[in-house]
Amino acid sequence: MRSSQDFLDSLERTLSEIDALEAIYGSCDEDETDDEFSFRVVSVVEVETARSTLEHKDTGKQEEIPTLEIEIKVMVDCEDGSKSKLLLRSRMPSGYPEVPALVTVSADAIRRTLREELSSLLTETSQSMAGSESTMALVEQLKELGPTFISKDRTLEGNGTQDTDDAIQQPCGNSRRWIWVHHIKNVDRRKAIVDEARNCKLGGYLKHGYPGIIVIEGLSSACDEFVAWVKGSKSRPGGFGRNWGHHVRGQVDLDDESSRSLPSVFRELDDMAELGSVCREHGVEAEFLEFAMQHRAAGANQGG
Repeated sequence: MRSSQDFLDSLERTLSEIDALEAIYGSCDEDETDDEFSFRVVSVVEVETARSTLEHKDTGKQEEIPTLEIEIKVMVDCEDGSKSKLLLRSRMPSGYPEVPALVTVSADAIRRTLREELSSLLTETSQSMAGSESTMALVEQLKELGPTFISKDRTLEGNGTQDTDDAIQQPCGNSRRWIWVHHIKNVDRRKAIVDEARNCKLGGYLKHGYPGIIVIEGLSSACDEFVAWVKGSKSRPGGFGRNWGHHVRGQVDLDDESSRSLPSVFRELDDMAELGSVCREHGVEAEFLEFAMQHRAAGANQGG
């Protein structure tokens, strides 16, 4: 079993790696640059907390050391001479580098199924390098594999092969989903839920604690993608897996964009009373009573 000092030592290595990456790849808050690489810290507050923790050595408990998240932009050369942007995001959990980083790749030039395949390959590398700082090796692997995956995407596009992303980019109906979870307490897990919902351009709320309630609203295809992420798979690292006690309690299909009721920016709430209050304010109290509180109210919508 690792000691408190072990976790502090790992944290020091993680922060040293982050500092080295910034020096090597160059810090850039704005993503729109032509540089071959650029680096940014995603979890700014958590990194500052980690530095304070290390400076004062006031804790070494695993649960009190935050997950640190960084992003590196990699510009790659395509076969036609153009350049394309790939983003490598690495989430370094407490205990990293002994505990492998969670890695995802995003790129407008690559459809989702190929992005997931590429992310899976980098995740395998991350896992194989447990115990060593892995980010620079992952960047080099992404730079090497990126052009191949972009070429695959263009070949599929030329053959008329469509991907789930194509549906997400087009109007294809809107809906709300109500997800009941036994509990959502872990701070990193809560942050990941909020980030994923916002990445999917979904509105709604997360109510943490016992039980956890997630209500999302937006394009039905984006809702499907979020639910798939919650279920988790090897190709979607960061999801929570089928053993994580959760149930999609309700689905409400909406006529069009104008039928949406919830705010467009997903955010976190502290308790059930607050969730009930905002649902009443936005006209979805009946759904709240049925899907979150598990009893029907007069005029409640029917869920799928």
